[in-house]
Amino acid sequence: MAAAAEQIKHGTLEPHGVPEVQPLVLVVPEMAEDVFSRHAAGRFIASVALKHDVSCEAAQDSAEKQEGQTSLYEKIHSAANGDEEARKLIYINVLSDMVERSIKAGIVMEVPLEVDESNTVSQFGQSLESVNANTLLYASANKKMLARSKAEARNAFRIKHANMQGKFEDYNMVVFSCVSDDMTRQEQQDVGFFVETMSCAIQVTSLTEDGLQLESVFIAGIKEGESERHDIEAIVKLAAAHGVDYSNMTTTEILDTPLLVHKSLMPNGGVDVAKALDQIIDGTFMGQDKPVQDYVAFKESCKQREAAFGPRAEKVTQQLINEHASITSPLQAIQRLNKLSQVQSVDHAIKDKTIDARVFGPGAPYIEQARLHEQMGNMELAGAARNVAQTKSKSNSCPSGMQKGQEAGSEGEAGSTDGEASSDTKSGKINCIKCRKSVKKIDVVKAASWRCPSCKYEVDICNGKELNPSEPPEEQERLAEVISLEEKRREKQLAKRVLAIAAEQNPQTQMQPAKLSVAA
Repeated sequence: MAAAAEQIKHGTLEPHGVPEVQPLVLVVPEMAEDVFSRHAAGRFIASVALKHDVSCEAAQDSAEKQEGQTSLYEKIHSAANGDEEARKLIYINVLSDMVERSIKAGIVMEVPLEVDESNTVSQFGQSLESVNANTLLYASANKKMLARSKAEARNAFRIKHANMQGKFEDYNMVVFSCVSDDMTRQEQQDVGFFVETMSCAIQVTSLTEDGLQLESVFIAGIKEGESERHDIEAIVKLAAAHGVDYSNMTTTEILDTPLLVHKSLMPNGGVDVAKALDQIIDGTFMGQDKPVQDYVAFKESCKQREAAFGPRAEKVTQQLINEHASITSPLQAIQRLNKLSQVQSVDHAIKDKTIDARVFGPGAPYIEQARLHEQMGNMELAGAARNVAQTKSKSNSCPSGMQKGQEAGSEGEAGSTDGEASSDTKSGKINCIKCRKSVKKIDVVKAASWRCPSCKYEVDICNGKELNPSEPPEEQERLAEVISLEEKRREKQLAKRVLAIAAEQNPQTQMQPAKLSVAA
C-alpha cells in the first residue's frame, strides 16, 4: 500500500476524496453503452460520405432544432440582421481561432458548450455534428487525417451520450490529441502540425456551474529543437498508472480511446493532467524545457493572455459581418475567417514577442524583422517587413487534411483588414540595427534595400537577405583605433623625412624643429 501511495504522489493524478463505489478511471470504448455512440457515429460518417453535404441526417435534424443556426455562415448573416447572440458566438469563435493559431504550447483555453433541450451539443453555436461533418467533407483529403477525423466524430457522439447519461456529474472526459506518429515530418507539416514543439492537446469536457465546457491544455511534445518526443511515452505511463493500457497504440488510436476520469482526480481540470505528465517527463513545465510554475496560477494567466487578442478578434468579427453579402456558403465563411484571423494574428505577433514567430511558417523571419525595426523606432521599415510577413505567412488553428486550394490564409494570401499602415516618408532619422547609430533616413532607404552610411551594413528590404555584412560596434571601434594609430605613425614618418631633407639643405634647421608645421 505504501508503494501504491507513493506512486499516486508522483506522476499520476492524485485523488482528492476518493469515492467508495465508482471506479476512478473508465475507458470509454470498453463501456457497454459505447456501442451506441460508435453506431451513431458510423451512420453519421457514412451519411456524410454518401451525400457530400452537411445536411446529412444528424446535422439536418440538429439544424431544424436550432432553427438553422448551425454554422458560422448562418451566424454571420444573423448577426448582420442584428442578432447579438450570433455576434457573440462569432467573436468567441474568432478569438479561439487566433489564440490556437498563434500559441501552440503552454496555453490553456476554455470554451463553453451549449446543450439544447434535445441534448444537441454545440460549440460557437454550431452543433458538433455539423462541425465534424465539415471536417469530414473539407479537411480529410489525407487518408491518415481522415482516420483522425472519424475518431473525433466518434468522440463528439460520446460527449453527447455521456451528457445524456449524466456521466459529467461525477466524471470529466479526457482525450489526448497528439501529433500523428504514422507520418513523416514533412507529412506532419503539410497537414498543419507544428513540428517545432510537437504540440499535444489535452482536451477535457466537464460540467461546471455555468454548464458544459471544453478545456484544451496545449503542451509541448518535445523539449526543444528536434529532440526525442516525450509526450506519447508519458501519456502511456500515466494511463498505465491508472489501469489503462495505451501501449502499442498509435496516436490516432489513443485519440479514439477517451477516458472518463473522476473529478476527484483533477479538481483543477486539465492542468492537473499536464502536471502529472510533467512529473513523468521530469524537468519540464507544460512539456517545455522551462522552470516549473504554479499550474493553477498559470491557468489564470492564460486567461489574461487570451484577452489580449480581444481587440483584434473584434475587428475580424465586425469585418465578417460587414462582408456578409459576399459570403455565400459555409465553406467560404470558414475560409474568410481563417484569412482575416491570420492577418490580425500576424500583427499581434509583431507586438507580442512571447509568441513563437515560427508558427507562421515562411513569414517568421519577416515578423522578427518587423519586431526589431519597431523596437529601433524604424517604423517604415517595420511596416515594410510587416507587409511581407502578411504575404508570406502560413498558419492554422488546428491540423487538417484540407485539399490545396481550400485552405484560407495560406502563403501569398494576406487578405485585407484594418492592420497597421506603414509610412513611406524618408524624413527624419532611424537607428541602424547593427551599429545602432542614428542616421538620416534619406541616406539609408533605397529602392530595394537599406544601407547604413556609418557601418555600411546593407539588407534587402523585401526578403531580408544580407547584402553587405557589418562588423559589430566593438569591432568598428577597434578598427577605428588601428586606423588612427596608423595615420599617426605615417605622420611621424613624414615629419622625420621632412626634417632629414631640411637638414641636408641647411644644417642649421636641425636646431629649429619647432618651426615645422607638421606635428612630430
